[in-house]
Amino acid sequence: MGESLLAAYLQPLLDKLASGPLMNFARQMGFHSDLREWRSKLRQIKLVLGDAEEKQMNDIEVKRWLDELLVLAYDADDVLEELDHEALQLHNKSSSDSATSSSQVQDLLAQIQEITTRFVDIEEEKRDLGLKERPGVRSRIINKSLPTSSLVDSSQIVGREGHIEAILKLLDISATTKAGANENRVFGMGGWRSVINGYGGVTLPNWMGDSSYSKLVKLSLVDCKSCKSLPSLGQLPLLEEVKIERMLEIEAIGMELYGEASPHGRPFPSLKTLEFENMPKWVNWSLPVIITSLLHLKLGYCPELVVPELSVLPSLRELRFRGVKDISNGLHCPTSLTELYIDWCKNLRTLPDGIISSNSKLQVLEIKDCESLESFPSGVLPTTLKILSIRNCRKLEWIGEMLLGPASLDYIGFWDYPNLRSLPECLCTNLTFLMIDRCESIESFPEIGLPFSNLTHLRIRDCENLKYLPSNLRKLTSLRDLHVARDRLSLPADAFSNFSAIEGLFAFLLSNRADFEDLEWQL
Repeated sequence: MGESLLAAYLQPLLDKLASGPLMNFARQMGFHSDLREWRSKLRQIKLVLGDAEEKQMNDIEVKRWLDELLVLAYDADDVLEELDHEALQLHNKSSSDSATSSSQVQDLLAQIQEITTRFVDIEEEKRDLGLKERPGVRSRIINKSLPTSSLVDSSQIVGREGHIEAILKLLDISATTKAGANENRVFGMGGWRSVINGYGGVTLPNWMGDSSYSKLVKLSLVDCKSCKSLPSLGQLPLLEEVKIERMLEIEAIGMELYGEASPHGRPFPSLKTLEFENMPKWVNWSLPVIITSLLHLKLGYCPELVVPELSVLPSLRELRFRGVKDISNGLHCPTSLTELYIDWCKNLRTLPDGIISSNSKLQVLEIKDCESLESFPSGVLPTTLKILSIRNCRKLEWIGEMLLGPASLDYIGFWDYPNLRSLPECLCTNLTFLMIDRCESIESFPEIGLPFSNLTHLRIRDCENLKYLPSNLRKLTSLRDLHVARDRLSLPADAFSNFSAIEGLFAFLLSNRADFEDLEWQL
């Protein structure tokens, strides 16, 4: 399994594991330490992905390790999705009706502990396989995955004291406050990164007159709950990453963010990553300037926001929407986009014409929990698409004909998609991973079977009307992971006659015990 596909899932997992609301929920439920263990193991694993990618071509055990890691990443993501949903439900409910049932907690805890054990095993196995970290990888991974929303003890602040004191002075916070209270804390690293957490003022100062900030590279503003506006961050010439989180009184963002007259010619000349998270009152975002350097944009839980057109971001590669009121204008985005994630956007009814077919570079399309989504634009999916994931979009019409376009599709996942009735017979033959979960309308596979000679992972769960497995299972000689959970499911007579060509069958689960016994006999 290629590093690109794994990286597309490991980094979002790390991002989720750095989410303040999710970790707070986990702490309340009693499995915070397990999720911290996941994060630690994921970071260690990600360090050796490059080495594993090279070695898998000549080492079958390394390839098996990568395949197992991919399955583990999908399973961990499923659990985090469920946890995230529970955390949001808790956030939106009153204390009187927000309790999670003990059976739910026990079920989640069992799943989490099982995945923790698998993370420990797979991280230990990387040492047995001799997988090594590449020079320069560690700093990139750690910097990208900093859990900036977490409270850090002031004794852990590193960097020049002058820069830290300058921040305190600008915010009118004493050194005594820095060392003591939980609120109004400032955390910095060498003048290059800073996290301002819990500032209680209504207005953040304009920092442009202080030379301490000219070399600032990363900035997070977290829990500045009374602030009604942002400072002119666009004037900071080296700023690469900005995260704004839980600024509860912000209603509009305009030119004040960019600055009226930039001495550097244009605002945010170095900005690569911009994130807004948990901004419940934010409605209007003016984006009148071109930001040519921005690669990653994330908007999470902004339930009143109307997103503007993003054509002024000509280099944008990754776009993430989660819990945003109106993203229809925001989907008019540049053709540079390679990854698009849409999650919990309840007002989205259709994807606009051109968002998919005209985007010749799109590689990842993931849509989740969009309860009003009914249709995709006409045409076929981009030929460059590698990953397609649709989860809990119960009104979405079946997009089967669109699947005939992408020759590069590597992964398809459908969850809670009742309009999925059958798969087209001419799907991409390069597919390696197929997941169909809780799709109650699908009854059978194409008569010719699955034309995927490269398929390594087939997972079918809780499809209540599915009666038959693919007729050509014996021809899927690359299959390494088969997981089927379904009552009364018929098997082709020679389904597993070619198992000698398969290295390992990781999981095959049938509720119908008689069929399972027949399978064991054939093996």
